[in-house]
Amino acid sequence: MATSYNRRINLYINGQQVTNDIASIRSEMNKTINTQARMTIGSKEYVAETSKIKQLKTIIDQHRADIGQIEAKWSMRNIGRMFNDYFSMVTAFLASSVALVMGVKQIIQTYNDFEERLDNLSALTGLAGKDLEWLGETAKKMSTDTLEGGIRVTQSAQQIVDAFTKTGSARPELLKNKEALVAVTKEAIILANAAKIDLQPAIEGLTMVMNQYNVSADQARRIINVMGAGSKAGAGEIPYLTVGFEKAGTTAKMAGLSIETLTATLETLAPRFSQPEIAGRGLRGMLLHLQLGADDTNPAIVGMGTALENLGKKVLSPKEQLKLFGLENINVANTLIQNVQEFKNYEQAVTGTNVALEQAAINTDNNNARLAQAKNRLNVMSIELGEKLAPALTISTNGLTYMVKILTVMVDFFSRNKIMILSTVYALTAYAAAVKIV
Repeated sequence: MATSYNRRINLYINGQQVTNDIASIRSEMNKTINTQARMTIGSKEYVAETSKIKQLKTIIDQHRADIGQIEAKWSMRNIGRMFNDYFSMVTAFLASSVALVMGVKQIIQTYNDFEERLDNLSALTGLAGKDLEWLGETAKKMSTDTLEGGIRVTQSAQQIVDAFTKTGSARPELLKNKEALVAVTKEAIILANAAKIDLQPAIEGLTMVMNQYNVSADQARRIINVMGAGSKAGAGEIPYLTVGFEKAGTTAKMAGLSIETLTATLETLAPRFSQPEIAGRGLRGMLLHLQLGADDTNPAIVGMGTALENLGKKVLSPKEQLKLFGLENINVANTLIQNVQEFKNYEQAVTGTNVALEQAAINTDNNNARLAQAKNRLNVMSIELGEKLAPALTISTNGLTYMVKILTVMVDFFSRNKIMILSTVYALTAYAAAVKIV
């Protein structure tokens, strides 16, 4: 059988019982004050009433202090501060979540970009299946490789895949042999680092020479050394030589000029003709006319150097020069005839050299190159991780989008209705406090 107990606290002031509630205590204190006011100051009764008043006042002051603490704790300012603190925590959580999502998306985007480059390589070259997969893996590995002579590859895997595409498109026969495609692209990378130029003009220059002279992939190393040495020794940079070979390459080959000789010829013209198109067309016309003339001035028979020397010995008049070379080619012809020794110096400088390898090794032996390779390693890791995360992101993207949207709506709702929410919380808290006090 359950037993219930009632507990009552009795309050006595100077031996007299006082009802234990604030209203009764205040009434008793007012009554005591009025009674004391009619007494003689300093009398025994006056002092007793003073003691009683102090006791009652102490109880009321304690009550006020308790109420003050509750009000201070649950004031509008404190409630607002608490709300702002929790609101900031929610906002920080959302920001961290969004940052994490964006980081994952960036990793997956890196993989998507790489995959897109491979698809472009396949579409333009026809490579597919295992060949395409092999080229992708080769590009990733090459981007972090150090080639012979300590040459660091600074191009990213994506750039190397693009280079495969450009090289294969410019020299279609390389598409039949993926190893040859990689080898030629690697030589173009060396040339780009040697000349400190972008990869695109290096590819254009290398493949242009290969196409004009119709040489195989095993001549790529020779070509980049010739072009690297020419651009180092003379005024004609890689783009200048590229255009010169485009305009005069086939004719020069027919006239018996080697790759080295044509490079030396263009370097001789470069300081005098700022536009390689003019130099190349003039050289082409000159070589055609010389092949129709005397044997001692025909480069195909005696060589370019000897032909120029023999032309100089003839001391042709302007009328004879015009008849021999034609109006459009006469300036190029006279420039070469008057600078035979310079031509020979260039020819010697570009023959049997490893300038491209040496220059590339020097230009990549620095912290920028090491930093570029470190970034390439991170890029490869992002590609491989992104490949694994891509399927999961595809599945979860919609759900995550809805979750972020809901959280955004909630944050926006709290932000717009902050005052109303605070007022409601304050009212409920005040009510709870009042109930607790009672």
